[in-house]
Amino acid sequence: MFLEQNKKDVTDFINYFLTQYCRFVILVFSFTKSMKADPEEEKKVRIQAERYLVKNFEDKTEIYDVLYNNMGNCNYFEYATKVKHKKYGTKFLVYFNDETGEMEDTFLSEK
Repeated sequence: MFLEQNKKDVTDFINYFLTQYCRFVILVFSFTKSMKADPEEEKKVRIQAERYLVKNFEDKTEIYDVLYNNMGNCNYFEYATKVKHKKYGTKFLVYFNDETGEMEDTFLSEK
C-alpha cells in the first residue's frame, strides 16, 4: 500500500511539472512572437515614408531602418522609419500618426 501511494505521488508530481513546463514554453513562445515585427507592415511604412520624404524634404535623405514599437513606448505609432538627413547628418523618425491620421516626422525636434 505504501508503495502504491508513493508511485501515485511521483506520477502526480511529474504530471504537475510537465503541465507547468508546457505553460512556460507557451508563454515564452507567445512573448517572442509578439516582439517580432511584421515584414509586410515594415514594407508599408517604408513606402509611406519614401512618399512623405519626397514631398516634404528637398535635400537628400536616406531611410536606414524601420522601428517597431513593440513595447508601446510611443502611443501614436506602431512602426516608424529611421531616416538620416544627408546634408545635416540629423537622424529622425518618419511615421504614420495613429491619432491624427497623417504622416509626421521628428526632424525639427532632433535637429
